[in-house]
Amino acid sequence: MSLTFDSRSIKRVVLLDHIDGLSPPEIQLLREELIAAIESMESNLGTIAYERHISGTEKDRDWQIRIRRKQEVCRVFLDKIKTVFDGNDQNLFRETFNKHFRWLLLEIISEEKYEKIKQQAKDLTLEELL
Repeated sequence: MSLTFDSRSIKRVVLLDHIDGLSPPEIQLLREELIAAIESMESNLGTIAYERHISGTEKDRDWQIRIRRKQEVCRVFLDKIKTVFDGNDQNLFRETFNKHFRWLLLEIISEEKYEKIKQQAKDLTLEELL
């Protein structure tokens, strides 16, 4: 069973195994929400621990364990985002995207037209970067 995260920012439940189906804006919103959730839970843990210490009441270990589990789920989602969309795996994402993009374009235009457009894009990129 895949982990899930009920995202308020993108207004849907996200399955860990389907995170690569999100759009780049959704990924960015989800990433920001996950980071904020981890920070908020950490802050709440500290605040409540301090309040309980001051008042002399016992710590609620079950509650702390639940919060730590939620934080871990958030971290797992962030790691998956990083793996799929960042760093070294960005090349894998880009290669897979390009393969599908090429295939879809070739259903619409000829191979010759595709190669011409590809060369133009390459020339413009080199011109801009050099």
